[in-house]
Amino acid sequence: MTFIDSVKTCFKKILDIQGRASRSEYWWFVLFVALVPTIVMFFLFFVVVLLGGENLADSNSFVILILLISFGPAVVALTTVSVRRLHDLNKSGWYVAIYYALDLIAILPVISPTLSNILLWLSSGFYIYLTVIFMFKGSNKKNKYGSPIKL
Repeated sequence: MTFIDSVKTCFKKILDIQGRASRSEYWWFVLFVALVPTIVMFFLFFVVVLLGGENLADSNSFVILILLISFGPAVVALTTVSVRRLHDLNKSGWYVAIYYALDLIAILPVISPTLSNILLWLSSGFYIYLTVIFMFKGSNKKNKYGSPIKL
């Protein structure tokens, strides 16, 4: 799967957690999610500096809004392609939910700093685990999540 095919597929299946996703589909989309917000941020930085340097408070709100609009759908698509990637490895998509839950609970203000740090360490370890297993080849046989991907 090519970079463009991956981006098209992931946005076409933005809310679809059924089925499987190949390594190439996942990793090309991860590259897209890493590059696009960076490019958008640089572009917005130059727009803010050139056009609105004196009214920085309004500029910050504008930049945050643009980043949310451009990055929000990509995060949703990244989440669903991660679930489909786990399905390709014959693993439950709930692993992604566990990762997000650890992060979200850790930032709650009612959580003690010690517990928050422990949860963040667990979350980091889980992130590394997910990153490593996403590198493995999916099964060539049909599993409970569907048939193998034909590229």
